[in-house]
Amino acid sequence: MDWPAYLFACATLILTPGAGTLSVLGARARGGKRAGLIAIAGLACGDLILVVAVSAGLAGVLQQWPATQLLLRWAGAMYLLWLAATLWRPPTAVSTRAGHHAFRHSLLLTLLNPKAILFFAVFFPPFAPPGSGISGLLLPGLLFCLLNSLWLLLLLLGAPAQLLGPRWRPWLATGFVILACRLLAG
Repeated sequence: MDWPAYLFACATLILTPGAGTLSVLGARARGGKRAGLIAIAGLACGDLILVVAVSAGLAGVLQQWPATQLLLRWAGAMYLLWLAATLWRPPTAVSTRAGHHAFRHSLLLTLLNPKAILFFAVFFPPFAPPGSGISGLLLPGLLFCLLNSLWLLLLLLGAPAQLLGPRWRPWLATGFVILACRLLAG
């Protein structure tokens, strides 16, 4: 395995903000750092599930059933819009439940994202040694999950509270809406 190339590719992907980053920042905006940490755990679990599923051949099944891809795309977009709506609610209506729901929200966000599924299906196999099967995909996948979680943790703990205060909630919500539109556009 070409570890330097793999680590460079991981860094490039991890440092590009996406739905996971918005999920963590949104959870922090709704329920503080604790909710953000719980959201990171949900994203990591979702990523791990996808790594195992793709290693077991899920991506091939999805490529054979385009209707399933379309259904996943619509479900993912609707979920992103729902997350945006939770950020547009007044902070007092959401903040008491934010920590309890951050894990589930982040987990579902990852599992309902067809781009994440296809990303794992396309990104990891080229780095696995030929003929290594599931075990050859698990190590790079676990490493990606660890690096992504560490980056999100640094982002969460390093972001100033003013950046994630109530006045920024509409901007985070707008980010979710943009991601949902991009997902629906294909």
